[in-house]
Amino acid sequence: MMPSPQLTSSDQDFIWQVVLRAAERRGGHAELFSTPLEFEDDGQRIRFHWPDWMQEIRTYVCAKYGEKDAQSLLLEIFTDVMSKEKFDARHSWAIDLETSVLQRVSGTSPH
Repeated sequence: MMPSPQLTSSDQDFIWQVVLRAAERRGGHAELFSTPLEFEDDGQRIRFHWPDWMQEIRTYVCAKYGEKDAQSLLLEIFTDVMSKEKFDARHSWAIDLETSVLQRVSGTSPH
């Protein structure tokens, strides 16, 4: 059996960008997970019903890695972004980056 592909850092950046935007629109990280992840088992395989905010991520992952590999990657991604600790780290990283860019653009950067 072939190992599942690994997400690249640019994949991770895209995923977190979508998650941060979705959390902002919905009022926070907890709101993204306020309803349980639903799935059905048709005897052959388990099919997840991804939340609407995951659809953009699902489309991206399926296009890049194919439908078969996407399923395990999406579960891994969902578990990863559920982590409040990882979310907070990404959120503060994004704010720092935005502040740095704004300072450079406005000419107030200490660099």
